[in-house]
Amino acid sequence: MQRIKEPSVCQRRGKDSSTMTNVLDYMKILLRMPLHQPTLSVKNVAHMFKEPYIISGYRPTNKPWSYYFLSFFQLHNESVNVWTHSLAFVLVLTQLYRLSLSIDFATNKDAATIIGFSIGALIQTFLSSACHLLHAKSPWWHYIWFLLDYAGVTFNSFGTGLACFYVCSHKDVYGLVESVFLPFNVLMSWMGFLSCCIAKLCFKDPYSKARKLLMVSALGSQAFLVGLPVLARYVPCIVDDECRLSSLTHLHFVFFFLISDALTFSTHFPEELKPGHFDIFGHGHQIFHICTLITMMVEMEAIKTDIVSGATAHTRPDLTSFLMAFAVLIVVELLTLVSIRGLINTKVKEVLSASKSD
Repeated sequence: MQRIKEPSVCQRRGKDSSTMTNVLDYMKILLRMPLHQPTLSVKNVAHMFKEPYIISGYRPTNKPWSYYFLSFFQLHNESVNVWTHSLAFVLVLTQLYRLSLSIDFATNKDAATIIGFSIGALIQTFLSSACHLLHAKSPWWHYIWFLLDYAGVTFNSFGTGLACFYVCSHKDVYGLVESVFLPFNVLMSWMGFLSCCIAKLCFKDPYSKARKLLMVSALGSQAFLVGLPVLARYVPCIVDDECRLSSLTHLHFVFFFLISDALTFSTHFPEELKPGHFDIFGHGHQIFHICTLITMMVEMEAIKTDIVSGATAHTRPDLTSFLMAFAVLIVVELLTLVSIRGLINTKVKEVLSASKSD
């Protein structure tokens, strides 16, 4: 019987080396991948993909999914939008970890609100990054991803509402509306989502000021109403000499950046001044993303400040109720998406038809 010869040590090393070579080859391919892939001008993309005053940097449609995932590492007019909210996702997780070190999540009742706020922020930043990275795949996916992005915005609005009411609210206002606040917050979040869907799908002109006004009004109304219990804390500091407005500095910063978010979302500055000069870096939506990133960090610091100072003594947050409310909001918004799928298909056909006739 012939004895089978065992592979030598050198041969075994050869196989291992071959595997390592393949890994290195893939790494070299990634490293050789150009930072600036060829992109399209605004004249060569369908109307739905065009952004006001952005002349270049558009990615082509109908490429493999891998093309859009790898575009994370390349320069185009969505790169900074993707990077900023990816960074925001990491920073929210980091801040959540830092808070867990200073606040005992196992025993502190306010941990429920911190977790609720963080869930909303993480969902928004994840869906926003995914939207800006992947929406160019096709006209249909463009609308799907942006509607999911709006869902993420309303989840963040819902989480912010939890923080406003269960951490930063005035004691008397909290007592008046505690029993109805959670369902009201769900309702306002869903109405904000529905308004954004209408704005995206029902306006013929995607650059219409009325469209932007509808979105800002819907989300701004929720921000104002859920912020009223926080604004009530300013009244004693105005009428009572023993209370100083400086004690609410952490809230000043939150309101300042929330207003900044609305302004930077509503305008197209600075690209409106010099179209084509801010296509890759510095256009208004990128500034909006940076403002929202800062807002989330400031909000988490404000939450920590009020918890440490004892401003939450009158609240009774419940994580189970928060998670159930999140689940209801998710189901309702998914059902909304399913119910308007015909409208999405109609809108895609309409825009493609308009693009062919241009």
